[in-house]
Amino acid sequence: MALKSVMEDLDTPDRIRLLRIIDQLRDLGVSEDISLPQVVVVGDQSNGKSSLLEGLTNLNFPIASELCTRHATQIVLYRTPETSVKVSIIPGPSSNGNEAHKLKLESFAKFLGEKFRAEEFKAILDEVRIFAIDAGSTHQPNHEHGESCQG
Repeated sequence: MALKSVMEDLDTPDRIRLLRIIDQLRDLGVSEDISLPQVVVVGDQSNGKSSLLEGLTNLNFPIASELCTRHATQIVLYRTPETSVKVSIIPGPSSNGNEAHKLKLESFAKFLGEKFRAEEFKAILDEVRIFAIDAGSTHQPNHEHGESCQG
């Protein structure tokens, strides 16, 4: 049986409704108090985190020597009839106390519609990295500011 067919069989109206409720709770900050379902990928450098995320999301992550995972990357996927992508930066705790820096990071927003192709994802991560550096963030591996991609 094809993977797409299996996935479509799993997407029952009740399951889709439940996932939307979980997403709404997460948006309200409930995940601070209640553990909501999520997948977290962690590991040492060059251990295949990017390859695993690529397999789960069908997005092309920079791999090998390009050091993709310099920042925490949050990807939220929704099943919708239309394709759209929202990319933003969620400032980390070190931005507390530096409101100008925090606001600059939060100002990054990119919206892509039907024209988005998974192959463009690497370029978007590079754009976020350059924006964060220009905003005054350090460019250290595993820096705390995270890219957030919703699609």
